[in-house]
Amino acid sequence: MNKNTFSFLQELSFILIIIVLLQGCGQRGTPTGGDKDQTAPKVKVSMPTNNATNFKGKEIVFKFDEYVKASGFYNELLISPPLNFKPTYKLVGKKLILKLDSTLDPNTTYSVFLGKGIKDLNEGNTLEDNLLVFSTGDVIDSLSLSGEIYNAESMETLNEGMVHLYKSNDDSVQSKKIPAYFAKVENGHFHFQNLAEGTYKIFALVDNNTNYLYDLPAEKIAFRENLVSVSNKMDSSEIILKAFEQAEKKNFINSSKCDFIGKIDLVFNLPVEKFNMKVINVGNTTISASSQFKANRDSLTIWFENKPERDSILIAVKYDSKTDTLKFNLKNRKSIATQKIYPQHNFSGMGNYHKKPFFIRFTQPIQSIDPNKLVLISDVDTVAAKLKSTGKLGSYQLLNTLKESNNYTLTFLPNAITSIFEAQNKDTLKVKFSTTALASLSNMNLKYDFSGVTGKGLLEIWNSGDLVKKTILSTKKGLIQLQGIKPGEYKLKYIDDKDGNQEWTSGSYWTKQQPESVYWYAESINLRANWDLNIQWTLTP
Repeated sequence: MNKNTFSFLQELSFILIIIVLLQGCGQRGTPTGGDKDQTAPKVKVSMPTNNATNFKGKEIVFKFDEYVKASGFYNELLISPPLNFKPTYKLVGKKLILKLDSTLDPNTTYSVFLGKGIKDLNEGNTLEDNLLVFSTGDVIDSLSLSGEIYNAESMETLNEGMVHLYKSNDDSVQSKKIPAYFAKVENGHFHFQNLAEGTYKIFALVDNNTNYLYDLPAEKIAFRENLVSVSNKMDSSEIILKAFEQAEKKNFINSSKCDFIGKIDLVFNLPVEKFNMKVINVGNTTISASSQFKANRDSLTIWFENKPERDSILIAVKYDSKTDTLKFNLKNRKSIATQKIYPQHNFSGMGNYHKKPFFIRFTQPIQSIDPNKLVLISDVDTVAAKLKSTGKLGSYQLLNTLKESNNYTLTFLPNAITSIFEAQNKDTLKVKFSTTALASLSNMNLKYDFSGVTGKGLLEIWNSGDLVKKTILSTKKGLIQLQGIKPGEYKLKYIDDKDGNQEWTSGSYWTKQQPESVYWYAESINLRANWDLNIQWTLTP
């Protein structure tokens, strides 16, 4: 090989090496950074140290084993007993410094819990096991108190709020002072640690404005009439609290509207027991009106049978012990007579038991129905339909005997229906519904004994979160037979209706009234098609 050839090969090799290096640099890839960090940060040291006594400092310092960040810190930070002012905080390197802007009480054991407010810098792993306990005196208090808390109306476990302990038994202390101790509610449980021996007032609060005070009417609360005693001999297993929102005693009109001349809708804050009204700006004109409440009596429709000859109308409305004057603009409003009449019924959907009463109501109060223009068509025949007024405005019951496993069409021929506004159905109205086969339904026989509870009772049957039936029990023992029920999973609920108002009643702290007790049958009831199920419920509180 001559010298020129060798030189050429050297240059070629050098060029090839450069090309390979450039190609390697141009390739995209993800470096393998090793396994994901799943280790939570830990507190290496704190000042004061855990269980320290005679602490007089103005700062609390936590040093972690890695760099951390704060996330929702004040929502997670718990200091018990609570301070008058929240401490300010800052992160410096691997340190968290809490600056105390409140003076610590003497001879008091404090607990500081950072919760989930501290996470590691890269992966967001949450700090664990971070309870710090110290005392400003010579002794660390070591007593505890535990209990359970439920939603009073549903008896489901509560998972929000705090339970407070007060050294004062003053009736309004929970509205004036922050508690001596508090414990977070988690999955229906609360647990106090590092308590001093003594007697305490216990009060639970879902604190909507996070100021540790019961000062908003909509805040959920629970209380116990008697003080609780904390000592080495205390057994807290019987402490059970039932949380509720105090019943709002002041009723008012939430909303009102007049979409059509002849119809006014009112919605109230609470159910109304007594109601009357008067039109006050029509001079000597007599205005005939009818009113119709919905089932729970918290909303009302007023129907005017004759049109006020005015651009506006003033109505004095008296409900229970309160009176309001309402003004409605009638200008450019259409008459209710121009609104089409259409029916609504209670046999919507599948699984209707053929012996269940069929009810139908209309969107306007009905003056008359022409029986000669009603037809009921089934899979097997066509007959004249028979309707009877229920006595409720615009509501009727079908009197025809229905058969199982049939499709029906209730037909209203033109002008069969006349409303109090002289409006009629111009077209044929067809109401279609069906009944299911008995073999597709279930029967339940409930033998009950509620003699162990006081007061009158309400029995409710629930299916998939919906109230299926409510029965007012006139006796403490008896038998309820329910036929033609859709298969599915059911729950039984009993309300100890002490005030006899036929509904669950909330409590009141200021009158020391606990909410009415609620009990659920211990097991869900699984109803299968074409099956009779016998249930026996003896309630022992």
